[in-house]
Amino acid sequence: MLARVAGRVRYGLDHEEVISDTASHCDAADIAAYLRRLAQARALARHPLNAKLFVEDLLLQYRRLVARP
Repeated sequence: MLARVAGRVRYGLDHEEVISDTASHCDAADIAAYLRRLAQARALARHPLNAKLFVEDLLLQYRRLVARP
C-alpha cells in the first residue's frame, strides 16, 4: 500500500523495483480491501480449517489483486 500511495517501499528493499511495479498496476482501494481480508484471515488462522484451502483462498485473492488488465 505504501508503494502505491506514497511511492516508496519500507520493507523488502531488495525487491523495491518489483514491488513498485506491481503496486503501480493495483488500485489503492483494492489493496486496502485485500489488507482487510488478510486481517480477517489472521483472526481465523488458529481455527481448525483446512490449511491448504485457507492459503489457496488468500493466494487466489492476491493473484486477482495484482493481475494486469
